Parts: sequence; C-alpha cells; structure tokens
Amino acid sequence: MSLEQVARISVEAAVLAVFVALLCALVPRLRAGHRAILWWLVAAKLLVGLVPLPAVRVVALPAPKTIEAAAATTAALPRVPAEAPAPSIARAAAPRRTMAWAWLAGAALLSLAAVPDGIRVRRWLRAGRPLEDDASRLAIARAARAAGLRRVPRVLAVPDLDTPLATGLLRPTVLLPADDLERLGAEDLEMALAHEMAHIARGDLWLGLVPALARRIFFFHPAAWIAEREYAIAREAACDEAVLGREDADPFAYGRLLLRLTTRRELRTAIPMSPHSMLRRRLEMIDSTLRRVPLGRAGWALVALAALAMVPIRLVAKEAGDRACLEIGSSKDTAYIITNGDSHTMCGPIEDIRLAEAQRRKGEDVIWFRADGETWVVRDAGVVAEARALFAAVDGIGQKQGAIGQKQAKFGMEQALLGLEQGQIGVQQGIEARLRAAIEMRRKVEEDLERAERDRVEAARDDAEAESARKADLERQLAQREAERSQARSGNDIDARMRELAARMEVLGREQAELGEQQRALGERMIREVAEAQRALSELLERAMRDGTALRAD
Repeated sequence: MSLEQVARISVEAAVLAVFVALLCALVPRLRAGHRAILWWLVAAKLLVGLVPLPAVRVVALPAPKTIEAAAATTAALPRVPAEAPAPSIARAAAPRRTMAWAWLAGAALLSLAAVPDGIRVRRWLRAGRPLEDDASRLAIARAARAAGLRRVPRVLAVPDLDTPLATGLLRPTVLLPADDLERLGAEDLEMALAHEMAHIARGDLWLGLVPALARRIFFFHPAAWIAEREYAIAREAACDEAVLGREDADPFAYGRLLLRLTTRRELRTAIPMSPHSMLRRRLEMIDSTLRRVPLGRAGWALVALAALAMVPIRLVAKEAGDRACLEIGSSKDTAYIITNGDSHTMCGPIEDIRLAEAQRRKGEDVIWFRADGETWVVRDAGVVAEARALFAAVDGIGQKQGAIGQKQAKFGMEQALLGLEQGQIGVQQGIEARLRAAIEMRRKVEEDLERAERDRVEAARDDAEAESARKADLERQLAQREAERSQARSGNDIDARMRELAARMEVLGREQAELGEQQRALGERMIREVAEAQRALSELLERAMRDGTALRAD
C-alpha cells in the first residue's frame, strides 16, 4: 500500500469522525447503542481502506486543462533533455521505506503492549471458580434469559479482580470479583450479570476487535484513538441501557452499584482514559436516557447514513471532451504534439508537452503521439515535414484569427478609454448639476431680498446711502447673472462632448461586432480544417507505425 493511499484513508476517516462527533453533539437523544455503532464505523473505515475494494467513481473534479484545437501553437516549455538522467529510484524510495518501517514498528509495539493484558486474563480464567450456590445460579439464569442468550455463558468468581468483565471470543465467560460477591445482594448480582451478558448478546467481544486493531495499525491517527475511546464508552452505556430497560430495573440502585464497583480501588482500563472519567460519562448517558425519550427509527436512519461512508469513493475528473484527437485505435484517449522545441502544434492535455520534450533531442523536430494507452515518437524529418504541411491551412487561419484578435484588443482598449472618459464627464455633470441647483436657489433668495430692499429704498427715497447701496447690489446681481450664463455654456460644452463620445462608442461597437462575425466564420472554418488535418495525420501516423518510422517512446 502506498503512502498516498494511507493519506487518503486517513483523510476520509477524519471527515467521518468529525461527522459522527457533530452528530452525537447535536442529537442528544441518540441512543448509546447508536453512538457505539457510529464510532465503530469510524474505526472500521480505517481498516476497510486497507482492503483493495473497487471504488465507486464520483465525477466531482474539473476536467484537466486540454488543448482541443489540433493546431494550437504554444510557446515551448523548458525542455527536458533526453539524455538527462532520471532521479535515483533508490534515493526517492528511501524516505518511503523509512516511514514504512516506522509504521510497522509502531504497530508492533502497540500490539506487544496488549500481551500482558492477555496473559492477565488467562490467569484470571485459571484462577476463577464457578458459582455453585442456588441464588447465584438463579441470578445467572435470569440475566441470560433477559439478555436473550440461548446458551448460558460460564460465570467465574476471580480473586483480586477489580471489576466484572466479559471475555472469551469462542467461549464467552463472565468474570466477577470474588471479593465483592459476599457484599453484593441478589439484585446487585443480577444487575452486574445482566450488564456483562448484554456485552455477549451484542457481540461486543468480536466487534471490539475492530477499534482495537484500528488503533494499533493507525496509531498515528487521532481519529483511531478517539473512535476506540468513544466506542468503549458508548458500548458500556448501551449495556447500561439494556439493564435499565428491564421492567423491574431500579436506576438508583444500578447507579449505586456502578459507584461501588468503580471507586473502591484504582482500576485499569484498556483504553487511554481515566476509569472515573468513563464512569462520569456513563452516568451522564444514563441520566440522559431517563430524562429524554431516545430516538428509535430516526437513530437507525442516522446510522445508515453514516454507514454509506464505508463505501470506497474515488473522485474522478470530468471528461475533457468526447472528440478524440486522432482516429487511431479504439480508445478516445489520444493526443499528439508536433514540436521543434520553440513551438508546439498539438491536441491533448498540456501536461503532454513535457513528455514530448523529454523524447526530443537537441535541434530535432519530432512528432509525439498517444494511442490505445501507448506513446510513440516519430523522428523522421520527412514524416514530420509532411505532418506540418497538413496544418498549413490551419496555421493560416490561426494567423488571421490572431490579427483579428489584435484588432479586437485595440478596439476594446479604445472602448475602455472612452468609457473611462464618459465616467469622468458623468461625475463632472453631477457636480455641475448640483452647482446649478445651488445657483438657482441662491437666485430665488436674492430676488426675495431684492424686492425687500427695493421696498425699503422706496420708503427712504431721500436717503443717498440707501441709493448707493442699491446700485452696488444691482451691479453684483449683474455679475452673478454673467457667471450663471458662463456655467450654462460650460454645461453645454460637456453635453456636446458626451454626445461625441457616445457616437464614437457606437462606431466601435459596430466594428467589434463585425470582427466578432469574422472570428466566428474563421472558427467554423478552423474546425473543418482541423478535422481534415487530423484525419490525414491519423493516416500518416498509422502508416508510420506500420513501416517502423514511429517508435514506442521510452
């Protein structure tokens, strides 16, 4: 498996882990059993990615950049000399080998760390003794029946055991701490047995292997650790729900039993989490179960939605086009490049230019092409010259299109400058309009003042100073009228310039439309010429393949 695949698996699992975490946070009514399955799916996603399963292709990426015009001429990219040595494979592979060995070492160390736990369980199984008294047998039978087990599992009392647990893949066994049996009443014993037998009925002994294995293989991935921890908590809470779901269940008595069994001594857990933290989470889930009505079918629907993430998905790019560059072979994946190092006449992805340049020797003119998944190169000067002659008409059309494009660019620049000037004039017109409005308002005010002044002067006709003031006021008004007429003339000049610019813009628009029509006609002609040239080039290259002029690229 490549590092790219590991990276892809890691990203997909991280996305699923974020989705599950948000789901658990936003849907508090989700059952603990549903939460356990969701986190189990995160761990399973990591392991499923290691299996080479066929992926569902989802078209979600953009099509690769492709030059579809057969005679597209591009500037040459930096040439890769044919004689340049390839990068050392050993040097490139060294970091990958180092990372692979580090991965194996980490997985091996975590696997070895589980050996003491396995030895400890085997010692408990050997030291355990079966419960022989009638009360214990009755409690075992009632717990097994309530869990839906057809076969009653073995139950052993084990000295020095911290807390009850279920173990044994092929022969399930419930281990109980012998030191606590004497202090446990019949009801407490039955609840403890019901919890452990719920693990057996749910298949937790087998299902728990998936998160444990995922954490050891993907020890570097935080999602693997989080998934195992959250699965373990939800699994315990699901068994708590099973116990509390019985008709005669007493939630308060069960809570006291959990506190008694988990707080009296320092406990060991198989996951990196404090047992007291796990107990707190379990008690919170129990409280949530008692306070809220948990989801039923809706919860399973959310689980089914998350399970869709188990399907391997491969994002692929859209098809660049349905038309093949060459009529050679049965595949549409064809391409060609006629290159002399300075220019390229080509059809296909632009990434092919480097492949073609890698085959071209210094000063050489070659044809590189791909057909039916194989790449070929033609070095014969006569064949290359014949191929270039096929595109002579296309080159001529391309030159005409380039000349028209330059004219269009020139006209476009002129239109942009005219538009800029029109914008500036528009701003000036706005300023002039505001100025004329202010002048008109001032004129009306001054007319009112003039009438008032005239009335006053008539009332004091004999006063010489009043007469002098009146004359000065009249002179000022005459000067203002002249300024207003000057502003009007300026406004007329601006309007005339705006009309001139609009007329020029209209002329340029018609010329641009004419050039666009010429480009459209040349484009249609280009398509026909390109198709004809490609058919002729296909025949030429097929003949070169038959007579040995075309050689398979290295």
